[in-house]
Amino acid sequence: DREYVQIQLEGGIAFGTGEHPTTRLCLDWVRDKVEHKLESSETTESLNFIDYGAGSGVLGISAAAVKSATVVGVEIDADAIHIANDNSDKNGRNKGTIKYLPEELSGPIYDLCAANILAQPLIGLAPTIASLVKSGGEIGLSGVLSSQATSVVEAYKEFFDDVKVAGEENGWVLIMGQRR
Repeated sequence: DREYVQIQLEGGIAFGTGEHPTTRLCLDWVRDKVEHKLESSETTESLNFIDYGAGSGVLGISAAAVKSATVVGVEIDADAIHIANDNSDKNGRNKGTIKYLPEELSGPIYDLCAANILAQPLIGLAPTIASLVKSGGEIGLSGVLSSQATSVVEAYKEFFDDVKVAGEENGWVLIMGQRR
C-alpha cells in the first residue's frame, strides 16, 4: 500500500545516507507522522518540520517529499550544510532552509522535530528542542542505543508527554513524544 519516493543523496562527509538503522527508524517515523499530521483535521495550515542535526538532509528531504511541508534543517557543520543544500536541490525539495547556527532559530513553531544524533547531545539539547516544538507537536529522536534509551527518555519527560521507545533495530532505538 505504501508508496515510496526515491531520494538521490551525495553523502560525502555528512551523516545520513539511509543505510544506518537510526536513519531508517527516523525515515519511517517522518513518513508516518508527516502523512498523519497533513491528513488529520488538526493541521489546517502548512506543516512545519525541523530536522535538528540535518547531516545530509535526508530526513528533511523525505518530509518535503511526502507532502508539502515547510522544512528547516539545523546543522553545525558547514560542510554538511553545503551537502544538505545540494541534496535538497537535486531532489527538487529546496523549500527548506538549512541553518548553520541553531541559535538563529525561534520557536515554538514546529509541528514535528526529528533529531538523529547521539544520546549525550540529545540529552543536553532537550530544553532547546522543546523550545522549538509547539504544544501538541511531536519529536522523533534516534542515534540512541537501547542501553541509553532510559536516560534520553528521562531528559525529555520534563517537556513532552508519552515519551517512549517506539522502534528498535539492531540495538538502536527511536524515541518519540508529544509536546505539552
